Amino acid sequence: MPDPFCYIIILLFTLFVLVSSLPLIGSDVFDLNSPQLTGSDDTDIKLFDIHSGQMRASISTMHTNNIFWAKDVPQSNGQKLLSCAADGRVVLTYTGLEGGRGGGGGGYRQVLHRHRGRAHRLALLPDDPDQFYSCGEDGCLLGYDLRDSNMTPRLLTTFRESTRDALRCSVYVLGVHPYRPHEVALGGGQARVKIYDTRRLGGGE
Repeated sequence: MPDPFCYIIILLFTLFVLVSSLPLIGSDVFDLNSPQLTGSDDTDIKLFDIHSGQMRASISTMHTNNIFWAKDVPQSNGQKLLSCAADGRVVLTYTGLEGGRGGGGGGYRQVLHRHRGRAHRLALLPDDPDQFYSCGEDGCLLGYDLRDSNMTPRLLTTFRESTRDALRCSVYVLGVHPYRPHEVALGGGQARVKIYDTRRLGGGE
């Protein structure tokens, strides 16, 4: 078993090499259990082998602007990718790949929602691979369930300075508690982070 610190150095060097010749990277989500995914201003998602640094596939998406976040859906064996971008779109892409391997190009694609303004982050639920959240500059926190045949997102809340403030604040950061997935943290166009209990949300405004 190699020294963990040495492994991290080797990994960072590999990542530097593999992204140095790519377009401007907007998303670089790392996971030891799945291929390295990058999203950039060329609106494609690229999959890399984290050990060899070789690109496995380049997947076309329905985005028209810089991709900010991309991740494979847990337990999908690399066949489903979620992404959001500066065009405000939240996109589900079926790659047609097994385990992140194959020629790429992408299969069926679907726009699940379009935020008003840029969509900055998605967050997966650690205990449910079919559910996730999205946020954007429109201040909206939306919940999705991939088991829903209509794929219709649910407006959970809007991010505001206070409950009496009519002006929405942009959301740039979104996180889910790893052990209490009903707790969601939002941060953005104000000086503090807010934590919500999604069990009490769903009223939209």
